[in-house]
Amino acid sequence: MSTDTLWDVARIADALGIEPATVRSYASRGQMPPPSGHIGRSPYWAAAVIVPWMNTRGNDPAQRDVVPGASNNPTERTAP
Repeated sequence: MSTDTLWDVARIADALGIEPATVRSYASRGQMPPPSGHIGRSPYWAAAVIVPWMNTRGNDPAQRDVVPGASNNPTERTAP
């Protein structure tokens, strides 16, 4: 599996515009898919698992349409 398809806590937090501690909290409470695996003690998620979850959480448009490899920060998006 290519590392481009792996998402760690920091990458998920950055894509969602939240703190890494919030992602860890979601994971510990079962509010997100379980990790696909661990590298040492650090969890990671396969893009095929985490991206669909990120695209369906909440009603805030800033929380939708996460595109792997793209800037997912709504303040960095440009108009078409």
